[in-house]
Amino acid sequence: MNPMKTSRFQMSVLVLLLVAGNAASAHAGDAAKQLAVVSATPDVVNENLTLQGVNFGVTPGAVTLDGLPLALISWADTQIVVSLSPDILAAPGSYLATVVLPRPGGGHESDDASGKRNGSFIVTIGAVGLQGEKGDPGVDGEKGEKGDKGETGDIGATGPQGDKGENGSNGAPGAPGGKGDKGDKGDPGLVPGATMVGSTIFAATTTACGYVPGQLTTNDACVLDACQDRPTDDRSTTNAPCQGETISFVSSNAVEHPPGNCPAGYSLVNGQCCICAFQCSACQPRPPAFTSYNVCFNCRTSFTELGKLVK
Repeated sequence: MNPMKTSRFQMSVLVLLLVAGNAASAHAGDAAKQLAVVSATPDVVNENLTLQGVNFGVTPGAVTLDGLPLALISWADTQIVVSLSPDILAAPGSYLATVVLPRPGGGHESDDASGKRNGSFIVTIGAVGLQGEKGDPGVDGEKGEKGDKGETGDIGATGPQGDKGENGSNGAPGAPGGKGDKGDKGDPGLVPGATMVGSTIFAATTTACGYVPGQLTTNDACVLDACQDRPTDDRSTTNAPCQGETISFVSSNAVEHPPGNCPAGYSLVNGQCCICAFQCSACQPRPPAFTSYNVCFNCRTSFTELGKLVK
């Protein structure tokens, strides 16, 4: 035998063994993964069904719908697309879609006891029926890992006011205040040995009652009535016509006013004021009669006390 041919044959056998070994290793790795179908989406218009999941592998297997095999359109590790026959599309309802992976030695592992080589999903094709009763709660999953620390929350509302604290120590004395305003001048004192005689003397502070401001008098005030014309019988002392203080209401007399005269250029015609030339026009009501009130009040203006004569 030619040594060169022997070497090439041995190398070919080695390559084939390596390829077969790698394929078996890859298939064995796929067999250890858990197949899962997470969604099944029918497309009635394009007459196909798309299955989403994980660990379908790259070697096409089989897909059944309630046990009926479906024709494959495409097969990938995370997505499978199969055809939907007219018979299925004509019978809307819920079906059990099952993915079955191929056996390493041929055929499909629909009888896989571990469940790792097949997976199912309920899919609704066509019109959706009435919602079924709520199923029983599933088994609680395993506790997930601790999540990242969340962001700091907003500042909370202000809490209630706390109890009053104890009184603090007395502070240091404050600085002296400013000098106060000068007080009023006091009454003149008596000359030693003098005595006060006669009435108290006052200085008038108003022109009312015939006084001149500063005029000396023995009267302590000017008291007189002051009257005011008011549109109503208002007897309140508010805005009374007094120069000093208002002591009290005195009287109120009604004053009747006849209808007023027409404005200049107007003539009185049938109780109205009109402009008349060849004919009368632009008439307006004559000012009506009305009543006002002459309200009087008792007023008092106090004088400035000066003191008494002395001797």
